[in-house]
Amino acid sequence: HVMVMDVDFVPSMDLTDTIRKALQLRHEHHPDGEDHQALVVPAFERLPPSPCESDSDCASFLQSNSSFIPKSFDALQTCILDKDCIVFQSDNNWEGHSTTRSDRWLQRKWYEDEEQKTIFTTIPCFDTARYEPYL
Repeated sequence: HVMVMDVDFVPSMDLTDTIRKALQLRHEHHPDGEDHQALVVPAFERLPPSPCESDSDCASFLQSNSSFIPKSFDALQTCILDKDCIVFQSDNNWEGHSTTRSDRWLQRKWYEDEEQKTIFTTIPCFDTARYEPYL
């Protein structure tokens, strides 16, 4: 498996284990499942408390507060509720990630079979040709 991401994408601390466990569980329940599937990882961004005038301004937020970037799902949910985080570029490029349905993901609606948790929610059709998922 490979994850394609931009250099500024900061994965959560447990992303690797979470993906590995989810794929293993899916394979155990569906050993003959489709091999050519992609798993989309939602992207979020942390809004600075004030506009950055330079790269060093932005870096200072990270240097002065180690929890500036959420490191867990719970911390991300808090950041979203506090309006300190948003879906990546949702304020200026809604087409880029709207198909991911990040609102459902934040509600932990990751599976079509919520009890067994083996069939990931599917993306039947892209909302736009400008979709830029992280896979």
